[in-house]
Amino acid sequence: MLPETRHSLIARLPQGGDEDWADFEKIYKPAVYGYLKKRGLQDADADEVVQDVFLHLSRQESYDPQVRFRSILFTVTKRRMIDFFRKQKRTIRGSGETWVRDRIEQIEAQPEIDWELEYQQHLLSVATAKVKDEYLSRNNESAFCAYEETQIKERKAKEVAKELELTPAAVRMGCTRIRKRIRECIDELECEADARFRAM
Repeated sequence: MLPETRHSLIARLPQGGDEDWADFEKIYKPAVYGYLKKRGLQDADADEVVQDVFLHLSRQESYDPQVRFRSILFTVTKRRMIDFFRKQKRTIRGSGETWVRDRIEQIEAQPEIDWELEYQQHLLSVATAKVKDEYLSRNNESAFCAYEETQIKERKAKEVAKELELTPAAVRMGCTRIRKRIRECIDELECEADARFRAM
């Protein structure tokens, strides 16, 4: 079953229990956190902004059903990051204040494509983990191992095939199937999020 990514999960957060918060964080925290870290935030600062993002989403009463969920998540993340630096500006004087102002201007100018890349990388990670679990549950560990060795570690199919007692053709065919399944999982995650998001 795919992770729950619909608006109803967000809608339950204000009344919901720890389980709803945990589900929400498990799905989206890595993407938001990774985006913030690449914008130069320290670990503790990124954690603070992530919590602000979740808190803001939990307090929103409605969302535009025409807007994709990942776009809303980007907008909220960007605004919370700007708020974070504005707070910093109030506590800093001198040259540090200029640096904070410059950071805010940089964030305001950042295109959504930067977020898209981070979000897609996150989806790839989630989908790959899901496909790996599928293969392991079918006792087909060697096929996924061959995929990891050739596609991620970039080793030669012939070398990996010999280690795993497979033919090079079997390794290549298995990798093709796994890549296809990962692409399907990414599409499923995207479609699931948007469809349920609009259905709220």
